[in-house]
Amino acid sequence: MGNSLCCINDLKNNKSNIDIYAYPSQEKYDEYDNWTLETWIDKYKNGNTIRVAFPDGNEIQCYFKIFLNEKCFELSLDNKVRVIKFNDIKCVLHRNSCESLLESEQNLLKSPKVIGIRLISTLKAIAFAMDSPGEERMFYEFINKYCLTA
Repeated sequence: MGNSLCCINDLKNNKSNIDIYAYPSQEKYDEYDNWTLETWIDKYKNGNTIRVAFPDGNEIQCYFKIFLNEKCFELSLDNKVRVIKFNDIKCVLHRNSCESLLESEQNLLKSPKVIGIRLISTLKAIAFAMDSPGEERMFYEFINKYCLTA
């Protein structure tokens, strides 16, 4: 699968370092009580749809499946599959850590339901539009626990 299918545009400064934003414990999220990291992972262990967001406001539904033992996940659309290894994720792109992105990309990531990741191998970014801020938080916790600490 080409980089353009499920990736947002190139970062404005490919050599920038974006710090991972740590959520303050007092920050509140709608529907957060309905999610735990385990239930979020269970949702995607057998595969489920996820929306990939683009700076122009468009979204596409992809199929997202987590493989914990193999330390990767798959993102697929039609017959194209992209395998993303946990150790290929450089950082989380989030509404509070997107200053070095283009303005259109910053606007996309300012939604409390959108979270992005930057890949080490391509320096490309992928933005995911979740159903709620609570689910976005679980994606953040998943990336932090399984991908950035490996």
